[in-house]
Amino acid sequence: MPLYYFHCPLDQDTEGVDPPNDATAREQAREALGAMIENGDTCTDMEVVDEQGRHVVKLSLRSE
Repeated sequence: MPLYYFHCPLDQDTEGVDPPNDATAREQAREALGAMIENGDTCTDMEVVDEQGRHVVKLSLRSE
């Protein structure tokens, strides 16, 4: 299984996680970003890349 890295602008993931596929990595990113926001974290953007650096998803939360 490939490793996926979940990056926020101020926190670059260097360990990675190993969900079974891109779809699961995208779902985990949505859940992680939501949990971070609920916990008061300042991260409002998250990008997931695989171990080859391939872009999997980029999430952004914007409020007005």
